[in-house]
Amino acid sequence: MPSHSDTDEMFWRRTRRFSPGASIYAEGGRSGGVEVVLSGWLAEAVILRDGRRYVFSFELPGDLVRLSSPSEGRMFFALTNTTLGDADLLPASRSAGWATRLADAASRDEEQLMNHLVRVGRLTAAERVLNLLLELYDRLERVGLAKNDSFRMPITQQVFGEALGLSLVHINRTLQKLRRDNLITLRRGVVTLHDRYKLAGIACYEPWRFEAPAPAARAPAVRPNEARSWASGTVVRPPASVASHSAA
Repeated sequence: MPSHSDTDEMFWRRTRRFSPGASIYAEGGRSGGVEVVLSGWLAEAVILRDGRRYVFSFELPGDLVRLSSPSEGRMFFALTNTTLGDADLLPASRSAGWATRLADAASRDEEQLMNHLVRVGRLTAAERVLNLLLELYDRLERVGLAKNDSFRMPITQQVFGEALGLSLVHINRTLQKLRRDNLITLRRGVVTLHDRYKLAGIACYEPWRFEAPAPAARAPAVRPNEARSWASGTVVRPPASVASHSAA
């Protein structure tokens, strides 16, 4: 993003920051505005009358989110220190391809929701955990936040279980078993997936990015269709003038 643009400067000065646990709604209480996650993790959830919480999805850096009003029954809450920016002020929003990118993001959200329904409705506890970990790895890898089969997951087992329909006790036991079976390593908030191709088969996961290496005696495997790119895959960085101002 060029630092000389007044609009770009405005974008960075209109970012919103939230602390862990904060509820996040559309600015002014009105739905429809699209924001981009500049840093941090969010969760989209519904709170039941008895206080139980159900997490539908995780929103990661680079994602576009359409925030709701408090009256709509769903909410976003910050899982870590989080910064959001008004996507309407991004240079991309002034280009002819912005509508296509929004449609692409909506299509990906629908696909993720379908995957989530299958994950919670039909998979075993171990399959659910591995399936979601693989999805998170793919999404983080696209924006440079995962590599070498490892990524940082700054959320509690409680929240992770809420996204999988599992109790805290059940999620803890499942993670312990996956570690004993040497399928994953979980140390100090960093998850390492051992042989993602094998894990994808175990967890009924359809990989978005990677493909299994083809046997030497056979023709190379056809690369998965990547024409529909992740709409929020661009890492957005502040212009130097704003960054120096913030540091001051």
